[in-house]
Amino acid sequence: MANNHTLGVGIKFCLFIVSYFPLLVIMGILHYDQEIVLYLVIIFASVGFIGLGIAFYVFNHIGGIYKKSFEIKSTSKLNFEYFLAYIIPFVALDVDSNRQLVSYFVLITFICILYIRTGLLHVNPTLILLGYNLFKIKTDDGEALLITKHDPENTINHQLIPIDRSLYFERKSISD
Repeated sequence: MANNHTLGVGIKFCLFIVSYFPLLVIMGILHYDQEIVLYLVIIFASVGFIGLGIAFYVFNHIGGIYKKSFEIKSTSKLNFEYFLAYIIPFVALDVDSNRQLVSYFVLITFICILYIRTGLLHVNPTLILLGYNLFKIKTDDGEALLITKHDPENTINHQLIPIDRSLYFERKSISD
């Protein structure tokens, strides 16, 4: 069980980094003349995409568990609270000194911990741009989040790969 939890935290961390990819690009453009910032942007974006790429590749090549869903709701819509958490840290970004860079890193680390622990995975602009949708589903086990490229609106049976207790990657949907 501990192994599944570790895998889930790693993937959630990659989801967090990838959710900030558009802003990492903007940060790289604004601070291209500061090598440390540019290198950090490249490293974080690479870690996020490589981690998710490997995870999604593995998920598509292993068997999953089958679950029936009783209710499906789209959660891909941006909500105001997340928008504020996504935008505000970058509005006043000024990295002219190492002290400012370190304090900014502490802020992003804090946001990352909150993002993972509160399950803000349901809003991820980069996943939406990559063609993934996030749905909240109800199964016999309770509510869970579902990452999928399929449209599960008319689907009740899902082949799922568990990332964590309440987060699944849909490998395949099976129509009723």
